[in-house]
Amino acid sequence: MKLSIILFDGFTALDVVGGYEVLARIPGMETEFVAEKDGKYVTGAGVSASIDTAIYLANELAGEVVARALTLGTEYYPAPPFPERSPAEVPAEIQEIVRAFDAGAAA
Repeated sequence: MKLSIILFDGFTALDVVGGYEVLARIPGMETEFVAEKDGKYVTGAGVSASIDTAIYLANELAGEVVARALTLGTEYYPAPPFPERSPAEVPAEIQEIVRAFDAGAAA
């Protein structure tokens, strides 16, 4: 599995879904985040989560009007056809497919 985790001074950033299992082993670690703000740091995990993070940052730094204009300008209106909202909600069968793909990509 390709995994990138940054740990420093109690701050964590994650960039792949499979990494949640690794982070869950750390006592007190929150693993169900999409965009996380920790002090002056903001991170997003994955493609759509990183877009969400960028829009969040635009809102924080430039205000709602700019953030909404970016949303409109990029035509970013996610409407996934499946009900899952976190990796934990995805059926085990699908999780295994992703793990197998990641294992092959890392080989």
